[in-house]
Amino acid sequence: MARFNYLLVLITISAFSISCDVDNEPIPDNVIESPTGLNIDLEWSTGGSAVQSTADVDLDLFMYSGPDDVAFSETTDFERVRLENFFRNGTYIVRITYFDGISDVNWTLYVGSPDSDKDIILKDFFSRNDVGIQVDYIEIVKNGTTYTINLL
Repeated sequence: MARFNYLLVLITISAFSISCDVDNEPIPDNVIESPTGLNIDLEWSTGGSAVQSTADVDLDLFMYSGPDDVAFSETTDFERVRLENFFRNGTYIVRITYFDGISDVNWTLYVGSPDSDKDIILKDFFSRNDVGIQVDYIEIVKNGTTYTINLL
């Protein structure tokens, strides 16, 4: 009987240890852990150099939460916005605008953090006929130091 009780205790402890071991669960591909926030970078190409691409096309990058702009980058160069670690928890939408241009454009959105070895890279394009279009492309759900990125 003592041997049975020992075996039962051992099984119970093992089951409890396995069920409580959440540190070994893999982080999903669309999640970045970062204590310092995220960089969201937008780069594009019209087929030539970076200088030629930014001369051919002007894309803008915005991030908002609810009706309010939280961050925006409206330059004639490649774009960057930051989701700071001190921003409140919640949902943030990243919008890409084809502001002006004369060419079809392939663009790449990089979502990452300097203190994380994980980057999420998303690629898409606008045609030259899309000038003026605004696309809400991704949502980022911030929960403490966990950022979940979803396509819209």
